[in-house]
Amino acid sequence: MWQRHKQQPQYSIAIIGTGFSGIGTAIELEKQFGIKAQLFELSKDVGGTWEAHSYPGLHSDSPSHLYSFSSDPDASWKNFYGNQAEVHTYLQNVARKYQIYERTKFETEVTQAEWDDQEQHWILEWRSVHDHQQIGSGHFDILFAGLGLLRIPNIPKDIVQNFQGPVVHTARWDHYLDYTNKRIAVVGNGATCVQVLPELAKMASHIYNYQRTPAWVASRGQFAYSRLMQFLFRWVPFFMKLYRFYLFIQNEITYYSFTDPDSFLGRRFRRLLTESIATRLTRAGRPDLIPSLIPDYPPGCKRISKSELYYETLAKSNVTLVQSRIESISDRTLKDKDGNGTEVDIVVLATGYEFQGFSGNLKIYGRNKTILAEKWKNEFPKTYKTVTVHGYPNFFILLGPSSNLGYTSVLSQLNIQINFAIKCIKQMIQKNLKAIEPKESAQEEFVTKLNNDFKNQKIWKAGCTSWYLNDGGEIFSIWSALSMPTYDQIFSDNPGAILGGSWGQTTVTTQQSTLMTEKIPKNKQTPGMLKTAAFLNSISDNESEYEDDDAYAPLSMTTWGSQEQQKQQQQVPTNQQVSHDWNSLVDPNYSIKPGGIGSGQLHRQGSNYKPLSETAIVNKRLSKPIPGSGTSSGRLQSLTSMSMIKKKPKKRKKRERVVSMPVHALPEMTVNGWGSGQLTSTPFWEQQQQEQQEQVQQYYDAQEIHNEIYDDDADLEVIPSLKIEIELAPGVTILVTLFKGDTMTSVVEDICRHHHLNMTSESKQALISTLELFIQTKYP
Repeated sequence: MWQRHKQQPQYSIAIIGTGFSGIGTAIELEKQFGIKAQLFELSKDVGGTWEAHSYPGLHSDSPSHLYSFSSDPDASWKNFYGNQAEVHTYLQNVARKYQIYERTKFETEVTQAEWDDQEQHWILEWRSVHDHQQIGSGHFDILFAGLGLLRIPNIPKDIVQNFQGPVVHTARWDHYLDYTNKRIAVVGNGATCVQVLPELAKMASHIYNYQRTPAWVASRGQFAYSRLMQFLFRWVPFFMKLYRFYLFIQNEITYYSFTDPDSFLGRRFRRLLTESIATRLTRAGRPDLIPSLIPDYPPGCKRISKSELYYETLAKSNVTLVQSRIESISDRTLKDKDGNGTEVDIVVLATGYEFQGFSGNLKIYGRNKTILAEKWKNEFPKTYKTVTVHGYPNFFILLGPSSNLGYTSVLSQLNIQINFAIKCIKQMIQKNLKAIEPKESAQEEFVTKLNNDFKNQKIWKAGCTSWYLNDGGEIFSIWSALSMPTYDQIFSDNPGAILGGSWGQTTVTTQQSTLMTEKIPKNKQTPGMLKTAAFLNSISDNESEYEDDDAYAPLSMTTWGSQEQQKQQQQVPTNQQVSHDWNSLVDPNYSIKPGGIGSGQLHRQGSNYKPLSETAIVNKRLSKPIPGSGTSSGRLQSLTSMSMIKKKPKKRKKRERVVSMPVHALPEMTVNGWGSGQLTSTPFWEQQQQEQQEQVQQYYDAQEIHNEIYDDDADLEVIPSLKIEIELAPGVTILVTLFKGDTMTSVVEDICRHHHLNMTSESKQALISTLELFIQTKYP
């Protein structure tokens, strides 16, 4: 028989960063294992790059529907390319949906992560970003680094030290500085310059753009989605997924357009871009700039920037192109190599980012107390499958060395990396491992193959200066192929080198344990049976009797309330004595979503649960319609009278009148994880196990339950046959039961707390006034 055990492997996990990498990892960890990871974020909000960067004109250079999580698409994208505000809002909404905010330490910098080889875990130290004082430390079994590559600005020291005026880097934009009618020098011509230059030209009296070599800039083809397209995205099944797949394939095809500049496609691609630039400058009235703005290296040598306004802006009368580096600075005068001086009021640096071992100020100490950043400064940054590093157990780096893409959305690569890390953790659970890391030989083999792939691709070393290359001229930051075959290369190419098991290619440390879970033959499995991948042990020599190991998803279970179980429940007589023992009221093994009692929506909880009080949990259960009563039982204040609740025969009730109150015009009302409130209790491995009782359908009289729970003199009374349906937004309604004696203030507070709503005080007051007016009108 299938047995539940008191213990299961539970790993504490830390994630540094709350950009796409951190949020995506946290979501998958909870989905796959029920683990609620602890996140750390330098800024005051989630978003990573899209929170830290906010310069004018910032937008994604990947299509909106491709620059989002495939598991959480958004039908509300307004434009083909999303701007900074739209992408940041998307990440905020996803973070709210999965309760990322509640487990993130904001404005906190992790300064050190050290692997304890004896205890087999990571020891982290973190400090406040305000006073730089250490405010905490802790140990975690697994560490994820979602730091991002392009986050530390490259700031020329000579300009900052010598220029006697404001100096602003696009990565640290100063929104309080007045750029209107100022003379502004923009240094650089990378992606940030291409985006910010057109916006600054609208404000400044004159712009001087200093660039040493021109860049390839293609037109984005930006457009707004029509109402019809947005309707199809939202309401037509699979339409948005098919559209995303189309965009993915379209971007994959562009890869072949530039990887070999001497091929037919490479030559054609370069000719088309050249003609486009010449046409745009000619139409703008500046054909004289064509020779200066056509690069002498093939497109794709560094990532192609996208803008419809860049060349048109350079052709404006208040913009001057300076094809020279700044040689010296005197007060507010910039001098180029020809000795020409230009006096400006503000210097804007669009000079890109620095490479500091992908970890910045964070010191990551591995098995031999080696700091990862220092190790990678002295050699090519070696990884295994771009995710793990030899000598750094239980450590996963996301979008680090050799993982970025030079032609399409990097989220496709991120998704593959997260899946690989999840697979590693599954193996740790299945094999009862405390630590996992790649062997050095496997890592060397992977890096050799990666470099050999680059040797066959001429484009990356075609004569340009880019962040793809390190100081030694090695290609260290981008992936060597399409993102599409990466699945096969990561998952199928000798997975034993990292995942252990019978392949025998990895260094692992086994946690001693006698706990074993039997595998059940297919022909003996019953509906509702728990399946787990932890500690599998065969009970028969005939392996064909069993499902594959991969089918046993860790800490997942089938839905409760299958057809067979429901048929058995219907046969149970309804005159059995009702038990109100606490353990029967709240099953310690499960949580119940707001679908209602017996809805079958059961979900395994992780180790970082937040137990509710007994009163709070019973409150939530009794606030839902009792089966067969047709009405809510009311708000519970005390459990002292629970033993007084008696079973009543089923009574026929009149159909309730539901009054609809649309209030969606209220200002600034947002939904924080709609319907995400869950009842939680102690995980099953911390509780004594009891045999599950068969479910019995019981019927109660709601008014009698209410009268017996509350004191006789309580000033509360259920409004007969009446509930209020409040429409918060079109298509989003909630059902509220009112009691005489309630204040509308307490009702609104209960609504916000129960449904996880964030309301401004203005919105709350408007809703309170609306409810009071309704009650006064209905019951004068």
